[in-house]
Formats: sequence, structure tokens, C-alpha cells
Amino acid sequence: MTEQDWLSSTFPEHMYFFLHDSTTNWKSRWLGWLGMQRYHVSERKWRLFVCACCYGILHVIPTEESRQIVVEAERYAEGMIGEDELNAAIAVSMESCERESRRRRELGLSWQRFEVEAINAVGRVHRTEAAGRFGTLRAAAEARAGAAAWQAFVHSTEGAEPPRPSAIPALVLDAQERLESMRLEELRVERARQAALLRDVVGNPFRSVTLKPTWQAWNDGCVVLIAQEIYSERAFDRMPILADALEDAGCDAADILAHCRGPGPHVRGCWVIDLLLGKQ
Repeated sequence: MTEQDWLSSTFPEHMYFFLHDSTTNWKSRWLGWLGMQRYHVSERKWRLFVCACCYGILHVIPTEESRQIVVEAERYAEGMIGEDELNAAIAVSMESCERESRRRRELGLSWQRFEVEAINAVGRVHRTEAAGRFGTLRAAAEARAGAAAWQAFVHSTEGAEPPRPSAIPALVLDAQERLESMRLEELRVERARQAALLRDVVGNPFRSVTLKPTWQAWNDGCVVLIAQEIYSERAFDRMPILADALEDAGCDAADILAHCRGPGPHVRGCWVIDLLLGKQ
């Protein structure tokens, strides 16, 4: 993958594995040549990235307890809760899904495919890489795309006259094909969104950005205070304000300013905010 590929990619899985699989050789004085990962992304950032993917499907996740696990996974990534608290939240989430399954069986209701994918996503969002965290990307994308396609399809059929019985088989087939076409288009859009989220969290791995202490110290730490407020309040609409403050502080780093003034999306783990706040 080249730098241009990274900046324009709409395939988050390719970007994900590029960061994981790219290695470089380094010569040790005592052990000779060693292979090491070329691009380091912290465990915190990986967790925040998959949480951001799941925040996009909160409306699809069927129980409040399962929606809460996304919040708890993010808090765990930030060191705000420990493993015991995370495990307790996982247990509550699983129990709520089992309870909802029993309720639906009793009522003769079935799960929508996108709901199943949403549950699959939140069942992985808290995991390590070795335990299958990567599956969150695919499941979250399928859940959001499926839900969006279904909603659009239902809206498009509202008010339609009942078909003649003889026409029903052909209409059913046409409806299935239209729904699948809509799902695939929504999936394309969601994968592009996930790719943008990963760029927001990781930045451009092909370039290193140096932060000057004078920018942070300017005007009694004004830049850092703005960054902290954006982070704490998720007020990412204030990113252009941060760019103005950085510029006033003497920042001439084009990558930083362009990212702050760009279209986003921005989430917890945003590389510019993390850089200013000293987070890894």
C-alpha cells in the first residue's frame, strides 16, 4: 500500500491488515537482524477505532445493555474501568440478548439479519486482536448497511396497492433483488466511512508530525484546553476552532491544520487531539 492508497482507500480491512502486517528489519548489536512491526498503533487506538465503528450501529443493537457495552469498551480502552468491570458489563449484555431471544421466540418473532450482525459486533468490540476483534469491522458494517437498506426499502413500498395474487412471486423476487442491491450500496458507503474513521485515529502512517511545545504553551495552554474540551465533550464540530488557535500559536504543520479543518469524521482517538493531549 502506498501513501496515496492509504489516503484514498475505501477498504478498511486492507488498511487494517496493512498496519498489522507491515514489517521492517532492524539490526541489533547482540541478536543481529530482527523483524519488527513497521507501523505501531497502540492497543488503546485499536479499541477506540472499533468502538467508533460500533457507535454507528447503536440504533440497531436490540437491547440497552448491549448498547452499553460499547460505552464500557471505550471506557476500558481509556483506562477508566478495569477488566472486572468490563467482564461484568459483558455478562449483563449477554444475558439481555438471551432474554430478548426468549421473548421473540415466545411471540413468534425472528431476528433481522442486521440485528444479528449488530449483536456479533458488540460481542467482539471489547476483545483483543487475538480473540477476534477484527470481526467487529465486518459485522458493524453489515449491521449498519442492512438496517439502512431495510429502512429505505420499507419507505419505498409504503402506500403501494396490494398486488394481484398471480404477480406476487415475481414481485417477491424483484423486492429481494432491490433490497440486496440497496444493501450492497449501503455497505460500500459504510466501509468508506470506516476507512475515514481509521485515518482519523491513526493519521498518515507514511508521515511523522512533530508537535512544538511552544504551540501547546501559547496563551496559557489555550490550544490544549480547547483540545481537552473537544475530547471530553465529543465536541468535534469545534475542530476548526482548534485549527485557528493552533495557527495563532504559530503552527505551520499543514497536515495538522488540514485535518482539523477537514470534513471528518472525528472520534475519540483522533490523532491530532491525541497528539496535543499526549495520548498514545
